[in-house]
Amino acid sequence: MPIELGKQFRSGITAAESQLRRIGEQGASQKIRADSWSPKELLGHLIDSALNNHQRFVRAALDGFYEGPGYEQNRWVDLHGYAEQPWTELFDHWSSQNELLCCVVDRIPEERLEAACRIGGGAPVTLSFLIEDYLVHLHHHVAQIVAAESGVAGLFMAYSMKKLRQMSEYVAQCLTQLTEEQLWQRSAEHCNSIGNLVLHLCGNMRQWIVHGIGGSADIRTRDAEFAAKGGQSPAQVLAVFESTVADALAVLSELPPERLTERTTPQKEEVAMLEAIYQVVGHLQQHVGQIIFATKQLTGNDLHLYKP
Repeated sequence: MPIELGKQFRSGITAAESQLRRIGEQGASQKIRADSWSPKELLGHLIDSALNNHQRFVRAALDGFYEGPGYEQNRWVDLHGYAEQPWTELFDHWSSQNELLCCVVDRIPEERLEAACRIGGGAPVTLSFLIEDYLVHLHHHVAQIVAAESGVAGLFMAYSMKKLRQMSEYVAQCLTQLTEEQLWQRSAEHCNSIGNLVLHLCGNMRQWIVHGIGGSADIRTRDAEFAAKGGQSPAQVLAVFESTVADALAVLSELPPERLTERTTPQKEEVAMLEAIYQVVGHLQQHVGQIIFATKQLTGNDLHLYKP
C-alpha cells in the first residue's frame, strides 16, 4: 500500500506552502500575459478550490456520497476582488483553509474514500480521486504562480517537482499491483528486477538531490541497489521510495531559483544544480517507463495511469 493518503495530502500542501511563501507583493501583482490571471488571482482561485472542496470532502465522508454544483471560477475570482487584496493576507487565508483540509483528510474513514461524488452533473468519481485531484490542481497553479514571479527558473523548479510527484504516483500504481515474487523477478541473471530499479532510483535521488543539493551525507551504495534479490515486500519498497521522493521534494521546495547555477559534485563530477535536477528527472522518467512496461507484462493489467 502507498503511504496514507492523509500524509500524502499534508506533504503536498507543505511543499506548495514553501513555494508560495517566497512570493513577494510586487511579483504577485504581475500577469504572465494580459489575458491571464495574476498570481494573486491564481491564489484566490486556489482559495476558492479549498472552500468548494471542503464541502465535498466533509459531506462525502459523513454521508457516504456527495452531489453538488460546479464552480464558476471566473465569476468567483472577480467577485472576491483577489487582484486588489494584499498577497500576505491571501497567503494566510489559503494556508489556514488548507490546514483545515489536512485535518479533514486525516480523519476520513478508509471505507469512505470510495464514496461516489458527482459535481455539476459530471460523471461520478470517488472521494479519493477528488482528494488526489485537488493536489494535482493545486501544484499546477502553484507552478504558474512561481513562473509568473520567478520567470523561467521558477517554472523549471515547479515543473521538475511536478514530474517527481507524477512519477511517484506511477510507481505506487505499479507496486500495488505486484506480488513480492513479481517485484524481484528477473527475466535473466544480467537483468534488473522492478525492485532493483526502484532501489536504484532511490539511490540516485538521494545522491544527486538530497546530498548534492541539500548537503546531507552521501550514504549511497550503488552496487547494493542491483545486488538485492528479495527480502522486502512491495509495500516496504514503496515506503522507501515515497520517503525518498518526499525528502527530495523538501530540498527542492527550499531551493531559491537563483541558486540553480551554483556548482555541486554529487558523483565527483562538478555540475550546476540545474543540471543535477535535470539529470534526476530524466533518469527517473526513463526507469519508471521500464517499471510500467514490466508491470504490464507481469500482471497483464491496464494501470489506468492516464486521468482525463
